[in-house]
Amino acid sequence: MSAARPGRTHDNTAARHDHVLAHLRAAGLGALADPGFRGLDNDLLDPVIVTGYEASRTHKLTPGQKEANRVLAVGRAPVEPARLAESGRHRQGLPGKPAIPPG
Repeated sequence: MSAARPGRTHDNTAARHDHVLAHLRAAGLGALADPGFRGLDNDLLDPVIVTGYEASRTHKLTPGQKEANRVLAVGRAPVEPARLAESGRHRQGLPGKPAIPPG
């Protein structure tokens, strides 16, 4: 966990400020992260942060890259409700799920 930051602080900015990569490497750990962390860890041989593949208009994902992204999403899914609750975004509702009323 890191210190609280204003909601407008980008994921990468907060992670760099709190030296998240150094802490993960020192502990011998890694992290499955959402696309907001893309570009944080540029170590191709020994990555600590895994964010999946990104498509663009000119670069479509291969079936293997799409499957890798699905596997990554399944690995991240158990922690997403806690992260959303922490940020207060759970009250807005998610696609296919109703918003939680305040109170």
